[in-house]
Amino acid sequence: MGEVPLGVADIPKTVIKQVDLGKCKRCDSANMVKQGMRKLKRGPVQGYKCKDCGRRFTHNLGFEGKRAAPEQITQAVELVFSGLSSRKAATFLKKANVKVSHQTVSN
Repeated sequence: MGEVPLGVADIPKTVIKQVDLGKCKRCDSANMVKQGMRKLKRGPVQGYKCKDCGRRFTHNLGFEGKRAAPEQITQAVELVFSGLSSRKAATFLKKANVKVSHQTVSN
């Protein structure tokens, strides 16, 4: 039998949950306070402390564990998706004072 082509309605939808910045990442408590600023290469980041569980954290919204600033990461992704190779994208970013290798861009 012939296969029926998939339509738009057949593609599973990906739902991205909205992050509540007013709650602790571990215990979902709203009982938290600002605690210091972390000084990173990409700029200062506000730190928070949960009064219930004692955990300290920052809100990074999808770029956790990344060294580069979110703006630099999105710029690299845009360059690659626009058709540039990872080497050319890395060269372009180096001209904008972003030290990155072509391997980092492709990852």
